[in-house]
Amino acid sequence: MIKVVVFDVGNVVWRHGEMFYEFQNEWSKILGITYDEFRNSYEKVYVGFEYGRSVVWDWFKSIKPEVESRVFENVFKNIMSNKIKFESYYNDEVVALIKELKGRYKIGLLSNAENYVYPYVHKRMEGWFDFSIISWQAGYRKPEEEIYKLIFKQGDFRPEEIVFIDDREENVGAAKKLGINGIIFENYDKLVCELNKLGVRV
Repeated sequence: MIKVVVFDVGNVVWRHGEMFYEFQNEWSKILGITYDEFRNSYEKVYVGFEYGRSVVWDWFKSIKPEVESRVFENVFKNIMSNKIKFESYYNDEVVALIKELKGRYKIGLLSNAENYVYPYVHKRMEGWFDFSIISWQAGYRKPEEEIYKLIFKQGDFRPEEIVFIDDREENVGAAKKLGINGIIFENYDKLVCELNKLGVRV
């Protein structure tokens, strides 16, 4: 019997792509490079931010020391502080599902997240969840098995009593290796169908 339902955030609860593009595109302009060039550089370092081992503002300083870090930080804050725009990217059906399930099941959040992103994204949602496991706080990231094991510490749960929902196959696959039920998120209707198969009352 399922007792715990754990959700990823990006592209499951919140469609982050558009807003992330906005501030990263502005960052690339400040650096004097194309967006694609920025993404190529960022791909090499972002994991450090997800682990909490480094800070993005220090990275910018190492690239372009003549520009104060607050310039990059202000671009990010100005875009991410737009509450109306931010909430327009919620997956409303999934948000409603989380609120419906809470109380009948223990509801968790498990997300890889850069340390600078957390206060503007995950912190806004934490009230919906009974517990939150964030990569930069945990020191582990999906698909490392250690981060999934932290779910077990939220209560006396067996793997088969947990279902984990994520949009990435490798992350779901890693959870399944530990005996956790996994659902690859594609759309709301398929999610509900898969939850029903596991006996989750929706």
